[in-house]
Amino acid sequence: MKIGSEYKIKKMEKSHWEDCAKEMGLKPKIMLEQIESMVDRMPAALDRAAQHLHGKGLTHPLINELVTMIKANSQERLGR
Repeated sequence: MKIGSEYKIKKMEKSHWEDCAKEMGLKPKIMLEQIESMVDRMPAALDRAAQHLHGKGLTHPLINELVTMIKANSQERLGR
């Protein structure tokens, strides 16, 4: 999926989301606020999902590794 002019997640930055907003006819500030809100809520949601999986007996270490990587990557993509 393309965001702004970028396809690769590892290369996406705030500016790509701003460009995407403009392309969609939205105010970049509002889009960034929404994305930042989702990123702020993401750690708790990931933790709940991992706890749910663990509660179902799925305890593979990859679950926690994915949670950690997604949390870090989402913060990094916003330049935090």
